[in-house]
Amino acid sequence: MGVFADVWSRNYGWQTSNVTTHPMNVPDDLYVDDLLLALFGFDGNPTATASAGTPGWTRLFNVPNGDGTLALFAKLVTATGNALTVTTSASESSAHMAWSIYNWKGALSDVYWATAVGQSATADPPNLTPAGGVQKYLWLAGCTGAWGSFMPTAGPSNMANFFAAQAGTASNHGCIARSEVFSETSSFNPNTFTSSESREWVACTIAIAGDPNKSLTDEGAMLAFI
Repeated sequence: MGVFADVWSRNYGWQTSNVTTHPMNVPDDLYVDDLLLALFGFDGNPTATASAGTPGWTRLFNVPNGDGTLALFAKLVTATGNALTVTTSASESSAHMAWSIYNWKGALSDVYWATAVGQSATADPPNLTPAGGVQKYLWLAGCTGAWGSFMPTAGPSNMANFFAAQAGTASNHGCIARSEVFSETSSFNPNTFTSSESREWVACTIAIAGDPNKSLTDEGAMLAFI
């Protein structure tokens, strides 16, 4: 019994200029009470907050490391008002990933995360042991690095759906990368991202618990199971 949390749709975007407002490109296929996640990478170390003009969002973390910062925002989908604009304490460029997630357990307390920092060409998302114990999780790994010259070229080998976006070709532009996988387990440790240059990085591991009261014959073929 129970299903994995799954991805309805994704989107991404960037701000190539050094600015203090960073709008999210909203994913398609939004349904009330589904989960919206937005992961932002900045090329400096600002504090990122959800703009007062886009209410309902919760910042789950904001982690700087040298010239790179990673920030995660979450929101339950509502009938209207699902846009997000992130405001930063300093003018920076940025890149972001966004997900619309369904079949999840339904509360932000069922979204778990851990972060790590380092300096290398292999950003290493940390092992995560959710407080919820063994459940059917959708696992996400993400990273950003100091300047766009860190741009990841491959995701963790034990995950799927690697994708990376960069705010421009200049070395001081923000970048973001992600990978995804299903796993019914009590913990998960993603392998490393591979990047084009050794830089300071911030990485994260995120787990979204599936709905234990649903049952589907096909829990989604778009991701890998492990």
